[in-house]
Parts: sequence; C-alpha cells; structure tokens
Amino acid sequence: MLFKNYPEIVYKLNNKEISLTDIFKNIAFTNTDNNLAFLDYFIQDGETPEMVSAKYYGTTEYSWLVLLVNNIADVKTEWFEDQATFQANKDLNYSGESYYFSSLPDLQEGDIMVKVNYVNGTEVTGIDTSIYSVIKSFDKRMRMARSVVKSGTFGSKDKVLFARKNKDGILDIITFPNPTDSSETPSETKHTIIQYVTTYENTVDYFYTNNNVIIDPYKKSLEYSSGINSNTTYTNENDALTENNFAKTLLYEYMTKQGRPTSGAFVRTIGKNLFDEYVKKQKIKVLKPEYLQKVLSGIEFTLNSNAVGTIFRIQV
Repeated sequence: MLFKNYPEIVYKLNNKEISLTDIFKNIAFTNTDNNLAFLDYFIQDGETPEMVSAKYYGTTEYSWLVLLVNNIADVKTEWFEDQATFQANKDLNYSGESYYFSSLPDLQEGDIMVKVNYVNGTEVTGIDTSIYSVIKSFDKRMRMARSVVKSGTFGSKDKVLFARKNKDGILDIITFPNPTDSSETPSETKHTIIQYVTTYENTVDYFYTNNNVIIDPYKKSLEYSSGINSNTTYTNENDALTENNFAKTLLYEYMTKQGRPTSGAFVRTIGKNLFDEYVKKQKIKVLKPEYLQKVLSGIEFTLNSNAVGTIFRIQV
C-alpha cells in the first residue's frame, strides 16, 4: 500500500537511533471535483480498491492511489460496503422497535415494559407477563423507547407499565406523575399508553419543511397554528384543556397520527440517514490512466524530499 513508498527517517529515543517510516508526511489531492484528470466512478457491489486499480491501471498495485485520491484511510469503515455486509450491519445495529409515549418516566437500559390488561383508576389490576419488552435505549426529548428483545406484540393504545431491577435483583414497578390529572400536584400512576409503534429503522430522526428547514418537535402543529414554524413551543405536559400542553405539538401529532404529521412537515428517519450515508460512499474519484505516470512521479519526488511532517497537495 501507500506506506511502502514512504521514506524512512531516524528518530532519537533514549539516546538510541530508531529508523521509522515518515508517516507524518501527508499527501492530498486538491480540486478533484473540478479537474479533467479525474473520473466519477460508482463502486460495484463487492468491488475492492484492488479491483478498481486493476480495472483502470491493469494492476492491483495502485489500490493505494485509489484510496489516496479519495482521502480514505480506513477501508473497513470508509469504503463502500457490499450489499450483504450493509444489510448485516443494519440488522445488527438498527433492529428492534420504537415505542412512543406522550408521558413516561425516565427509563434506563434494561428496564422492562409489560402489557397491562386491567386498570382501576391509576392502579394496575392485571398484567400479561407473557408480553414484555426489554428497553435498550431511551430518547427523552423524542419520548421514544427502543427495544430489541421482546416477547409477544405491542400495539398503539396498549397500556403498559415499566419495572426496574433493584440491587437485590427484584423488579420494582416505576411510578411517575399522571399527565392527565389537571390538579397542581398530579397523582402517581403505574401505567401509560403507547401512542405509536414503529421499527427502529423507521424512527423519526428529525422533522423538516419542504425547504429543508429543521422543525423543533415541540413546535405548535398546523392543527392548532397557521404555520409550522411558529415560535410557540409546548413542552409542558399539563391537562389538554390548558394552553401550555404537549398535546398541541408536532411530535404528539406524529405519534397520534401513526407517523404521518400534518401537511407542511416531513419526517427524516434514522434508516433514511443510514442509507444516504451508504450510497454516498459508492461514488468516488478515479485518476485517469493517462495521468498515472505523471502523478506517480510527483508523489515519488514529494516523498523523497527533505521535508518532514508536511502536507503536500497535488494539483494535476
């Protein structure tokens, strides 16, 4: 690869001389986007830098040049993955379900969510222990809990309670204020309602307008306002009859309309972000073969210069 072309320099360490490769001498290409010496190339499924080198230069020897032109230092993380690897990584890191709540306690990884069958006021009188989910992560601002381990199925409007293991390994039910209580001191409740269930991949990352302006999830929704970008925000989760309440927000509307917010607001999902980043890696720049010898000579001259720890920028 590239480092085999780097010169060695002598360092003094503890009165000993050590010969090391001068990796601090950096080479970079400039203006590859607007230069006639480079081609746009889309990496094919399963194609490696060696394969691209062989395709354009007749040998795998210049795979390092393919990487250098595109400023790729780590092939494992920066090179375009084959579809099977991408899918496997997505299944591993982006699996599971997301549960949205209008109200819920502060959750932690490892908390248990159980389906509630019967309630009497704020008291839970019956649960189904065969239907449970283990919380993997919790996004308090988006009021979303993610799970990758579960038994049975949870759906929108299901009543649930949360439990957490104490120091003795016993599950304690987590209680939290009841947001539907309009009194100054809300009563404690042991259960809440799932407003919306979706796959983690389809979970909202952010909301935006048709002009690609990001919208605060706590902005007043169009259902209650003439404009999504109103300066009014609602973070208070008081009774819906009050003016300051979460029930008027874009996020609440997204939950209750099952992932379809009002017109004027669009959803950017975690999965869409992941796919766009994946596709972005597919397009690279390749030096045209007719410029190869000129560039190799320039790199050789640069590496053999007396400068140490310098960034050299090559303009073809």
